[in-house]
Amino acid sequence: MSERACFLAVLLAALAVWPLFLSDPLRHYEAYTVASYAKKPFFLTFTDLCTPNNHMLPVGFVIRLFGDAEWVVRLPALAA
Repeated sequence: MSERACFLAVLLAALAVWPLFLSDPLRHYEAYTVASYAKKPFFLTFTDLCTPNNHMLPVGFVIRLFGDAEWVVRLPALAA
């Protein structure tokens, strides 16, 4: 298979499996991101970087737009 075909196969498999886990409770790192970073005002997010977390801003944006349901917290990871 070519590289594009492999990439497309992996992408389609991920998109097919992702909805199966939407109703699962938040895992530790997801809940920690929401509680420690995403629900705080944005200026506090930039000043409190005690733990490396590379998706705190996207999660903060989508939570403000769509609420804090499990699927919303996982949406930036899917988009990435």
